[in-house]
Amino acid sequence: LFLRKNLITSGSEKNKQNNYSHPSYFENPLSCPDYFGLKNLVNLTDLFQARVHLGHRSALRNEYMKPYIYGCRQGVDIIDLQQTCSLMFDALN
Repeated sequence: LFLRKNLITSGSEKNKQNNYSHPSYFENPLSCPDYFGLKNLVNLTDLFQARVHLGHRSALRNEYMKPYIYGCRQGVDIIDLQQTCSLMFDALN
């Protein structure tokens, strides 16, 4: 009798759970452009204050980094933070 009651209540609980509908981005997280809310966590000012824009010496530059270099100052490459920020969000989402 005890097992039968548990089976009946667990079945009704399953029906209650199935009636609840989740937002569409829970079912398909790739449909949400900022699923983890990263744009609220990091901005350009934070990246600048963390000195993310400072790269290596320009003599050590890899050829594939040229599109992402903003400029060069005193022999040190300056990384474009706008591109870094947008590409970081794409990579983390």
